Amino acid sequence: EEEVLHPPTLAARRARRFGNVAGADAPKVVARPPPHMEWRLFADLADAADGRAVTVDVADEVTVREALDALLADRPALREKVLDEDGSVYDNVNVLRNGGTVEDLSTAADSDDELALFPPVTGG
Repeated sequence: EEEVLHPPTLAARRARRFGNVAGADAPKVVARPPPHMEWRLFADLADAADGRAVTVDVADEVTVREALDALLADRPALREKVLDEDGSVYDNVNVLRNGGTVEDLSTAADSDDELALFPPVTGG
């Protein structure tokens, strides 16, 4: 007589998934939160973004430009202050990564990097 294999029951699938005794030898799958980066914003840029620190979700491997796009995606008031009509960062807005000026927005960035935007500084 041929053995008929049946798909696992719902109870068996739940036991494996949630670590009950019946599924103790099943590998655990732990969901990892999406990578994110934090931007520091200063002066009127912080006002336009409604905060001095803004966290954005990004891909695993990201450039400074992609992280900037994630920051500006749903913040049109901030976008107006940072990007010109061609989508380039205004010359008088400073983009920093770990305290250093970013000259090339295609520079790779890691989730533990500190990114910042400084507005034009005036004074006398």
